[in-house]
Formats: sequence, C-alpha cells, structure tokens
Amino acid sequence: MKRAISLVNRISLTTDLWWSEENGSFMHVLPNQLDWEIVYDICKFLEVFADVTAIISGSSYPTVNLFLAEPYRVKVLIGENCERARNLHLQMLASQMKVKYEKYWSQSNILISIGDVLDPRYKMIFITWVYPFLYTLGDDAKKREDELSSHLFPCLSCMKSHTKEMILKEQLIKQGVVLVMFLLEARVDDLLEFHFGEEPVSTSTTKP
Repeated sequence: MKRAISLVNRISLTTDLWWSEENGSFMHVLPNQLDWEIVYDICKFLEVFADVTAIISGSSYPTVNLFLAEPYRVKVLIGENCERARNLHLQMLASQMKVKYEKYWSQSNILISIGDVLDPRYKMIFITWVYPFLYTLGDDAKKREDELSSHLFPCLSCMKSHTKEMILKEQLIKQGVVLVMFLLEARVDDLLEFHFGEEPVSTSTTKP
C-alpha cells in the first residue's frame, strides 16, 4: 500500500471507469484524489499499530515494561481520530476500535503494571500518571492503583528479606570455608606447645 501511495502522482489515467476484459460484468472504479487521501490517512493510522506490534512482540529484548507505554500511545491515537479525523471513514474505524480497546483493557493483567514499576525509568510515578488515561470510568484508576500497591509491596518486602537471607548464607559459607581451612592446616608447633605447656620443645633429633 505504501508503494502504491508513492506512485500516485506517476499514474496517468484517461478515464475513471473501465470494464475488465476478463470479467465484463464487473466494473472497476479507479481511485481518485479523494480516495488516495483516505488510503493515506488509514495507512498512517495503522502504521502506529504495526510499530507497537513489532516492539511488544520482539524476542531479543525484554518487553513486559512496554505493555503500558505503547498501549497508551495507541489509545491516544484512537481518541484523536475519533474526534478530529478529517474523513468519516477513519473516524468510524477509530470509533469501532475504541469500543474494542475499552472492552479488553478493562480486564488488564496486574503483572503488566508490575513490569513497568520495576523499570527504573518509570517506577510508580508512571503508573500514577498513565492510569487516569487508560481507565477513565469513575475512580477506576485509583482502585487499580491501590490494587497494584497491595500486590506489589508485599512481594518487594518478601524479595528484600529473601535477599538478606541469601547474603547472610553467602557470608556464613565464606566464614565456614575459612574455618575448615584453618582446622585442616597442619600446626605441629601449636600441638606440641599445647601438650607440653610453655616449655619449648625442639622437634629436631639430636645425638645424646
């Protein structure tokens, strides 16, 4: 479609209507300038969806932290075209997509938001900012934010305590290794000193 749009000004037509030689009963209407403008607007509109799909479906990098930023971008685009689209066809298309968007995003998974919170670029500030745009029904945004906090902070506390336990275990293991090495090391002089007291004992053999 992009290829066809780039060739619009290079196509010269002698008539707007022509009959197919193979299918004489079908009349083919060639696109005029208005039709090309509609095609251009729709392609530009759908290009954003293609970009978002490519970003989220990428497999060579983590994508869970993008599940709110990119859909927010899509919702803004749909809302703008519902209100200010310059042709009726695109406005109707955007209106139908808005209904689908609100239907499916009203049942979003909380793990999607946790991925954004764990991103050091976004954290909880991004959730507080983006939720009112995604969930506009009453106090739905506030309820979802509270629900996220109730699930997230206990998990973080558990992870924190678990991390402390792991660090403590590593320290104990290191100390244990040092202790074992100390106990296995041959210390003949220490054993003799312990057995005979402070009296110096020579371990070398001498002739009487």
